[in-house]
Amino acid sequence: MQTKRQLHICGILSLLLCVWHRVDSQPRNPNIYPHGDSVRPSNSSWHPYTGQGVYPTGRFVIKSDNQGRLDFDTVLACKFQHAIDSVCSQYGIQGISAAVLLPGRGTWIGSAGLSSVNPPDSIRSDMLFNIASNTKSFISALILKLCEEGKLSLEDSIGRYLPPMAYVAGKITIRQLLTMKSGLWDYLNDGSSGGRGWDSIYANPDRDWKSEEILSAFMGPPKGSPGGTWRYCNTNLLLAGMVVESITHTDIATLLHERILDTLLLRHTFFPLKDSLVGPVAKPWDVGIESSNKIGKAFFSLSYAAGAMCSTAEDAARWANALYTGWILTPASRAQLLTTAPMSLTRHLVTWDGYGLCVAHCSYGGLQFWGHTGGSIGYMSWIAFFPSSGASVAVLLNEWNSTSHLDQTLLALSQFLPTTDVENIASAPREYVLLQNYPNPMNPSTTISYALPRRSNVILTVSHCRAGRM
Repeated sequence: MQTKRQLHICGILSLLLCVWHRVDSQPRNPNIYPHGDSVRPSNSSWHPYTGQGVYPTGRFVIKSDNQGRLDFDTVLACKFQHAIDSVCSQYGIQGISAAVLLPGRGTWIGSAGLSSVNPPDSIRSDMLFNIASNTKSFISALILKLCEEGKLSLEDSIGRYLPPMAYVAGKITIRQLLTMKSGLWDYLNDGSSGGRGWDSIYANPDRDWKSEEILSAFMGPPKGSPGGTWRYCNTNLLLAGMVVESITHTDIATLLHERILDTLLLRHTFFPLKDSLVGPVAKPWDVGIESSNKIGKAFFSLSYAAGAMCSTAEDAARWANALYTGWILTPASRAQLLTTAPMSLTRHLVTWDGYGLCVAHCSYGGLQFWGHTGGSIGYMSWIAFFPSSGASVAVLLNEWNSTSHLDQTLLALSQFLPTTDVENIASAPREYVLLQNYPNPMNPSTTISYALPRRSNVILTVSHCRAGRM
């Protein structure tokens, strides 16, 4: 039996006329966005069985989840696409590839902007991007897998596995590397060595740097004591990679494929130099200049375990889901991953308020989530997990030094994420009855009746046809 409610709204009737008249009596336009009540991609391009569609200003695809389930609201898909189209246009972002994975529903994958200007080439969702420091979460998970196998411990000192090196204390533990508490000099960012590192990429992009050569050429004196305050440092992951290869006598790419990438069927995620990049690569841009000539062996070998990996947005979102929900790690390892030490870092919009093993607990207003960013020559990335919805979100940009653009894109998508504590009744039959749907200055109120098939909480949004949401 249906439960009926009546809602009385007082005010100027003309403010309400257009919205409710359209709901009750006008034919539905399937191409209206965002205020239409039946939204789908235009040009009859939506294919309900394959889950693929084209939105007027950019391409998006919907795919089933890893159990073959596909229950992704096409209206929500259009909202995600509209979000990245909007920020791309508003902030002049070169290009965006993004993905949102909703457990039990499927994955939306969309793109906006350009890869190349001459010749013109749009960003596509199958394009590879360097994910830079998001490589670190893969290395951290790999080390936790090796801990599960009994091959090492997070409390082991690096001096146990590596020879003495200038400016590197052998007593530093693997845990201190992954939690950014080594106190070491950052070979990519500190002092003149950071500049010299990037200059070496520009001067000889085809040079294949060995990790030992990097530490010899670019290290400086420590910035703190092991176990002291949190300080972001790429040297930590370069050393962590060296430890892993020393213990296993195997290169990182092979280890990643054996223990993570092949297991999760991440077929579009690669560790360059050891892997061949299979698929189209988004052109990198640096301060408005296309920078493909800077991406070579030097670029990937200098970042190596600190930031060499490349992926698609879809694979990156799937990685976040696997990492944060326990698909790839035991409960004990996952607890280690997410055990954070307090810290505070706000670069633009998002605040990092806790750091675990190469993952950050983040906040923006009341929004709480896990994730990490990455930035390198021509590329930036956010890979995030939102516990309130179970959503995994990946945002990849083909431009550099635009953390504000990166945050804006992630937050634009996050505003449309569902919440798990609200019942989904999107498929429930509904009836709307507008008892007064014409302007009447003598009666400044209107009555809207609605019916639901069972007792439920209802959120009713009233919009002015010109002014937007009231």
